[in-house]
Amino acid sequence: MKHLKQFLSDFKISEKEAIQILYKKSISKKVGRPKKYIKYKIFFEIQKILLNKKKLSAKSAAEILFKSKQFINIQKFYGTNITSSNRVYNLYVEVKAMKPSELQGLPSLIK
Repeated sequence: MKHLKQFLSDFKISEKEAIQILYKKSISKKVGRPKKYIKYKIFFEIQKILLNKKKLSAKSAAEILFKSKQFINIQKFYGTNITSSNRVYNLYVEVKAMKPSELQGLPSLIK
C-alpha cells in the first residue's frame, strides 16, 4: 500500500482517477485470437504433413505448409503476416522443444 500511495502521489492522480484508468484499459482490450497461438497450429499442421509423407524432413514440411492455401487461411484467422518458410520452421522447432505436458490440452482448443 505504501508503494501504491507513493506511485499515485508521484503521478499526481487520485485513487478514483487511477480506478477509472484501469477500468478503461480493461474494457478497451482487443478481442480475438491471440497471435501467439498460431505456432501451435503450425506445429500440428506440420505434424500432419509428416505423418502423411514419412520421408520428409520437418524443414521440407514447413516449406510445403508455407506454400499451401491452408496457410493463407491460418494467417487470416490469426491475423499474422509470416513471410518466410524459415519462420514457419522456427515456430515448429520452438513448440517441439516445449515440454509434452504443456501441449496436452492444446489440440482440443485449436480449430
